[in-house]
Amino acid sequence: MIAEAVRSIQSQVKLARMLEQEPLYIEYLMAVSLEGIAFYSLVRVLNVTTLPNEDLIVLQREFSRPMEYDIRVV
Repeated sequence: MIAEAVRSIQSQVKLARMLEQEPLYIEYLMAVSLEGIAFYSLVRVLNVTTLPNEDLIVLQREFSRPMEYDIRVV
């Protein structure tokens, strides 16, 4: 169950990172929202259980890269 939660959070962050490559403002908003949802999910998981160090390292790596946007107003 913990492994599934970690994979789900990783997927949320990866999806947000994919959207940052899109040039439209709506994708920027979606990416920011997805990253926020992923962070909130992580907080909820950490409030009910302790994650193994390996999972914490993986999630730290996912969250540590700043999002990069190239927004074009169309």
